[in-house]
Order: sequence, then C-alpha cells, then structure tokens
Amino acid sequence: MGSIQVPLFYPFSENMKILVCVSEYYPFGTGIANVAYNIVEDLKRMGHECVVCSPTGPDIKLGSGPLIDRWAIGGLLQFWDLVATCLNGDDYDVVWLHNPMFIRANPFRHSIATVHSTYYDKYQQRIAPVPYYALTAALEKYCLKKTAERAVFTGVSPMLCNDLETIGIDREKIIFIPNGVNTVAFVPPSNDDEKQTIRKKYAIPPTHRVLLSLGRVSDAKRPQTMLEVFDQVRAAIPDLTLIVAGGGEMLEETKALAAEKHLDTVIFLGPVDYDTVVPELYKCADYYLMTSRSEGSPLTLLEAMSSGLPSIVSNLPPLLFIGEEDCGIVVDFNDEQKAAATIIGYLRQENSVQAEKARTYAADHLDWHVITAQYLEQFERLA
Repeated sequence: MGSIQVPLFYPFSENMKILVCVSEYYPFGTGIANVAYNIVEDLKRMGHECVVCSPTGPDIKLGSGPLIDRWAIGGLLQFWDLVATCLNGDDYDVVWLHNPMFIRANPFRHSIATVHSTYYDKYQQRIAPVPYYALTAALEKYCLKKTAERAVFTGVSPMLCNDLETIGIDREKIIFIPNGVNTVAFVPPSNDDEKQTIRKKYAIPPTHRVLLSLGRVSDAKRPQTMLEVFDQVRAAIPDLTLIVAGGGEMLEETKALAAEKHLDTVIFLGPVDYDTVVPELYKCADYYLMTSRSEGSPLTLLEAMSSGLPSIVSNLPPLLFIGEEDCGIVVDFNDEQKAAATIIGYLRQENSVQAEKARTYAADHLDWHVITAQYLEQFERLA
C-alpha cells in the first residue's frame, strides 16, 4: 500500500476566508459536489474559513436544485446569475467557482474557476441530444470568456485544459489540477472472506470474476457498447459477472438489451448509496470497467484505483494514464470485436501487480491531501 502524502507546511501566514460557489454540494450531488466537499473539509481542518454557496447550501442557498435537474442549462444560468448579483466578493480573500456560467461579467476580483467538464467536449463527441450540446457549447464559450476577465482557471485533466484553450482562454491562465480520492474510505478488502461476504449479498458465485461499472447510465457512458462487448467476453470466459450501478436515462433500455441477449450474469443495481454501498462494491469487484466516450477526471475511476482495482478504460486522453502507469489497460471500444478480444486476453493474465500499482498510485498522487495542497497554492497566489 502506498503512503499518503500529507502537506506539512504552507507559505501563507494567515488563514483565509474562501467563498465556494458550486451548483451541487455533498450530500446532494455526485462528481462536482464531492470534489468541492473534500477540498473544503481539508481546508477547514487547516484552519481556513470556507463559506459554501449552492442550491442546497450549507452556508448560502441560491438557485434551485430541482430547476437545474429539470431544465439543466436554464437552471445553471439562473444559479450563476444569482451568485453574480447577490454575493460580495470583497468579503473574501478568494472566490472558488466550479463550472461557472456568468451571462454578465464575473463580479469577483480574486477568483479561480475549476472546470470539471465541458459542453464543448460533449458536442465534439456528438453525444445526444446533439442540438442541445451545440447550444450549450456556444453559451459555455461566451460565459467562460466572461469569467476569464477576472479569473484564472484549473482543469481536472490535461484534455480539459486543452478544451479551455480551444474555447479561447489564455493558456497562461490555465492550470492542471487532477481530481482526488479519499484513500481512507476507499480501500481494498482486508481479505478474501470480506470480499466473499459482500458477494453473497448480491448472489455472485464465489468463483466468478467481477467487473464493476459505476456511474450514470447515459449516452456518454456507452452502456449498450459495454453490454455488447461483455457478451463476447463472457462467451470466452463464462465465469464472469458484470455489476452495473447507477441510474440514468438509458438504464431501462440497457436492462432490456441485457434481457434480449440473455445476459443473466449482469446485475443492475440502479442508484446506490455513496457512503455505504459504493465502497463495498469496489471491494467485491476484481476489475473496474469504463466504456465512456466522454470523460473529464472521473471520481469513480480514482475510487476504483484506491480500492485496488485494475481498470479497463476507453482510449480517451484523460484515461490514458491508466496504461501509462500500468494500472490496467486502455481499450478502443469503437471496435467492439477488437475490444472484446483485448479484454479476454487481459483477463486471462495474472494482474495482481497492477492492482497493487493502482492502489499505490492513488495513495501517492491522488489523495485529497495532495490535491488540496495544489489548490491552496493557487488560492494563496490570488490572495
């Protein structure tokens, strides 16, 4: 198990007051919500004062979560307009903005904008509905340029940093800071008995190898491609189970495809509790599977690595480090037959070394303490 790097010294001599503006916040959200929450909790432990503004608070409530869920870009534009008109940035040393969408000018002089994903990428990948992402990509470009007038940017993957530059943000204003993971909460099973105990809850045969896919079942994740490939892999390796955890607009049609193909070793769990169920799903799995055609810096992948799972991922730029760091394999899922053959060959190998490397890489490079130190350096520069 790799060591956790905890920053011991920070050059800023005084504690800061930081305003955090985010459209979702733990426990009422997933990706962005968890990133903001984990960094904020670390900053608080260091003595900094953090004031969080989101549709659910906890400190300042603006906008409407249900409106964002229902109308997406419309709800986001309303939230950020309220942020611009209701909050005074002069009351804070730094303002931290997550995927800001200011229609009017950025009102905050000392601000840093973290971009977790872009509509631009979704439009480039022609994710459905394409007309929607064409519109939102154009709005995003306008809003990010407004934000850039008084902010520096961080992107959670090198690809996102490139996207920001393509959109029109000055490269000198863009910094790469990856997402992180709670390496204490997400750990490998202590022994095989713990793994088998969890598997019994889901009626998984003890001799099966288990692939886990966790996240929204949507077009961007290519769930039908995942099933097509799994069908071919299982034909060669029958003792294989696939767990699909998460809700989404394509869940029912994906279930229907599994039934049509008689994939009786695919387990659909639907939405699951993040704090209690998700960690045990990683513990009962042997591999993490990600067939996406669009990703930023997916927290589920980092959690899987921290849990000691080798990963099988798409050949997207933000995911290539899995192969480069020997923590799994990178697969071209555009060719389903070739992808299946690659995975079959991989599963027939002994991959325990890659499991250890995944855990070590997460602990050494992606623990939230390490990531918080990188953000704090940028906050101090602005303050």
